[in-house]
Amino acid sequence: MKAACSRLKEMNDNYIIVKTPHSQIVIKYEDIMYFQTNVRKVELHLNNGNICIVRKTIRELYEEVRDCHFIKIHSGGVVNIRYIRKFSYCDITLDKGEQLTVSRRQMKAVKTALMKYWGGSI
Repeated sequence: MKAACSRLKEMNDNYIIVKTPHSQIVIKYEDIMYFQTNVRKVELHLNNGNICIVRKTIRELYEEVRDCHFIKIHSGGVVNIRYIRKFSYCDITLDKGEQLTVSRRQMKAVKTALMKYWGGSI
């Protein structure tokens, strides 16, 4: 399994390998809606409704999935821009209706990234 996972990683860097107590799971970046910290762990929220727990820091995971589609919305949260459907003053709404708060510090960067991705103005 390890050899297959490392070969998959070499072929395409658009995957992350998550270790669980009983197995390892390969997750495509495009399947990650957002991730956020929760008591020394990071929760990966997937588009199928599953949540995977990763024993990494938010910074480590953000560096690992460094992709133009992931934007930091606050110190403990990163969102896949593909899933953002609405942006208002201090929060974003995702495809499935989840609302996440955007920090004042990240507001401008989020706005700029959304304008670039949506191809318009906010």
